[in-house]
Amino acid sequence: MEEFDCFYSHPITEQPFRDFYTHYKAARCSPSHWTHNFVLGTVDSEDQPHARTVSLHTFDNRGFCFCSNYDGPKASQLEHCPKASMLFVWEDMKMTVRICGQVEKLSSEESDILFDRCGPSEKFYYTYCSQGKDHPYSQSQVYTSPKEMQQYKEDLKDSLDTQEWVRPASWGGFRLVPTSFEFLSLKMRGNEARVLWKKEEGEWRKYFLAP
Repeated sequence: MEEFDCFYSHPITEQPFRDFYTHYKAARCSPSHWTHNFVLGTVDSEDQPHARTVSLHTFDNRGFCFCSNYDGPKASQLEHCPKASMLFVWEDMKMTVRICGQVEKLSSEESDILFDRCGPSEKFYYTYCSQGKDHPYSQSQVYTSPKEMQQYKEDLKDSLDTQEWVRPASWGGFRLVPTSFEFLSLKMRGNEARVLWKKEEGEWRKYFLAP
């Protein structure tokens, strides 16, 4: 489990997490380089749904961790409505996994751990797009000159010591704490092609859904 749980303190014991781990590990062996990506669904203050592709950083028995700019629309939507959905699509396995739950911010210490695990190119990306909500090139800001944007990135890269990266204050992690898992396999036949795990009264209960 160490490949996926970077906190090493909350081993997977609950069955729906174990099922996800089994399928996710198999998906990571496929030719695709995008198996760790998922579609994150959120809702804004006007009840408008939003969906975008996000990378899974790690998961353990507490939930699934992803990272974002804390000043961007995604974080604002999660603050308004801290419920979200995750959808994994593993085409090579003919399988999808949908997870719903409550979202919470990670501690600064956990966000530091996730940032430290990233490679230099990822750290540079998270740094240049997380310079504060008033910065003209912060994530999701509208800008008019691609040439000036490129110059900003080059100047920033020259000024950074790549051996001593520091996590930007406006970048960090979230954890989705699941209340349900839905596994859909298009390979399987019969009654177990679509399985729902739902947390009810503190216990995980398993249901079979009609495809």
